[in-house]
Amino acid sequence: MANVRIVIMGKTGVGKSTIVNSILGEEKAEAGDGAAVTRENKVYECHKTINTSKGIKEEDFLLYDTVGLEVDSKLTKDTLRKIKEHIKAAKKNSTADDVNIVWFCINERTNRFEEYESELIKELSIEYEIPFVIVLTQCISKKNSDLANEIKDKMPDIPIHRIMAADYALDDEITISAYGLDELISESIGNYYLYRFKIMESVIDSLTVASETKVNLLQTRGKGVINYYSEKVGKAAWIPLGCIPYVHRKCIQMVSELNSLAGLSKDRDFADEIFTDVVLGVLATPLMAIPLISKFAAESYVETVGEDYLKALVEVLRTSTAAELKNKKYLKEKMRKQLENL
Repeated sequence: MANVRIVIMGKTGVGKSTIVNSILGEEKAEAGDGAAVTRENKVYECHKTINTSKGIKEEDFLLYDTVGLEVDSKLTKDTLRKIKEHIKAAKKNSTADDVNIVWFCINERTNRFEEYESELIKELSIEYEIPFVIVLTQCISKKNSDLANEIKDKMPDIPIHRIMAADYALDDEITISAYGLDELISESIGNYYLYRFKIMESVIDSLTVASETKVNLLQTRGKGVINYYSEKVGKAAWIPLGCIPYVHRKCIQMVSELNSLAGLSKDRDFADEIFTDVVLGVLATPLMAIPLISKFAAESYVETVGEDYLKALVEVLRTSTAAELKNKKYLKEKMRKQLENL
C-alpha cells in the first residue's frame, strides 16, 4: 500500500476545498462560494480504494489544501514557501511506490489562465521534479473549452482534467451532477510514472538550455577578454628581454578570467598551473623563445592562445558534469585533450 500525496493549489475560489471534501466524503475543509475561506495550508488524511488502469488499489491519501495564491502578496509568499517545504518533505519521506503530485486548479468559468500561473507551474515542476496536473474546476459542460485549448497550446506536456467536484445547482430546476474527480484520481495514480518521466525530460531540457545559454555568454564575453589582453601586451611588446615573461603573466591572467567566466575555479595559482603545464606544452611556439618580439607577434600569440583556450573550454563545459567541473585534476587533463584535438 502506497501513500498518495496531493498538493492542491490555485487561486482563490477555484474550489480546492470542495475537491478535498469530495475526496474525504465529508465536510472537513471549510468551503465558500468564490471567497477566500482557507487562510492556512492544511493536511487532510483518508484511506480510499481506487480503481486504476492497473487494477484496484488501496491507498492512503494525504491532501494538502492550500491558501489561494492571490489573497494578498504576503500570504501568497508564505503559502508558496510552505508548499515548497511540504513538497521537499514529502519527497524525502517517500518510498518508490509513493505518489507525489500537484493539482493546479483553475476555475473554467473565469476563462483566464494567467502568465504567472504557467511560470509557477514550470518553476515548481522542474525545481522539485514533481508532476503537475492542471485541474479545470466548475466545468458545467463536459465538452472541451477555449480555456482548455489555450492551456494545452501553452503547456502541451502538462495533463489537463475537467471536473465538477460537487453537484452544482444552476437554478431551482437544473443541477449539474458531479463528475470527473474519480477519473482524475485514477489517472493521477495510474499515469504517475509517465508523468514523472515527462518531468525528467523537461528537467534535462532546462539544463541543456541553461548550459547553452552559459556557453553563448562565455563565447561572447570571452572574446572581449581575449581582445583586452591582446591589446595589453601589444603596448608592452617592445620591452627587450622582459617581454616574454610579461606576455606569459598576461596569458595567465587571461586564462584565470576565462575560467571565472565559465564558472570554474578563480584561483590564480590554478590558472598558472593550467597555463604552465597544459597550454605551454600544447600551444607553445618557437616564436616565444626569441627575447624580443614585435607588437604584432605578441598580440597574435595572446590572441591565438586565448581563442584556442576558449574553444577547448567551451567543449569541456558541454561534455562535463557539474561534479567533474569541480575536479581540478580532471579539468587539466580534459583541457589538455581538447587543446591537442584543435
